[in-house]
Amino acid sequence: MNPAFYLLSVLLSVGTFEINIANSVEWNCYEANTVAVVKVTSVQEEKFKLMDYESDATIDATIIQTFKGMEPLTKNIIIYSRLTYIGGEKWKNMIGKEVLVFMKDMICERQCAYSIFDDDYGMINLDAPGSRALTGKFTYLKNKTEINDYVTDCIKKLKGKTAKRGFLEVPFDTEAHGALYAGSSCYLIVPDVLYPKATEGMR
Repeated sequence: MNPAFYLLSVLLSVGTFEINIANSVEWNCYEANTVAVVKVTSVQEEKFKLMDYESDATIDATIIQTFKGMEPLTKNIIIYSRLTYIGGEKWKNMIGKEVLVFMKDMICERQCAYSIFDDDYGMINLDAPGSRALTGKFTYLKNKTEINDYVTDCIKKLKGKTAKRGFLEVPFDTEAHGALYAGSSCYLIVPDVLYPKATEGMR
């Protein structure tokens, strides 16, 4: 798994010591080329390979709003996604819904195609976000308005800045810890320019 290409939500086990790591909304906003709200129209599980990228699902969607990146040539786009432990149902459950997506641009000629930046946390159902929109403030955003406002502000703060990946250990008594807890420690990945106290690695 290469964290430079999609949001990281991976469980590492060393004996009985487990670490759960996830990308924050802030890191998603920084790393993704395109951040947008789309309406998912169909989902097909199929293998696709383009150069070094391999996906397991093809998602047809319509762009509703773009927060970051160029407006596509057509509102109807294709999104490619790997299927990890949640499986294809996570996409199928979003058909007909508005979804915030963090994407890498792949091709934009006759048809614009993108890959999801993180195959676990790179899409957030705005009708029912649950605890997926995790912030470096150790909270999670709870509704469409909160999420859209936070993403807009975050992209504005990050514009023109160069950031490195930083790690924040999630305190036990926070919303983010409750959402991520799966073992001994939880970490969020954040842009260091917004969180100077973030460390280069896990402590």
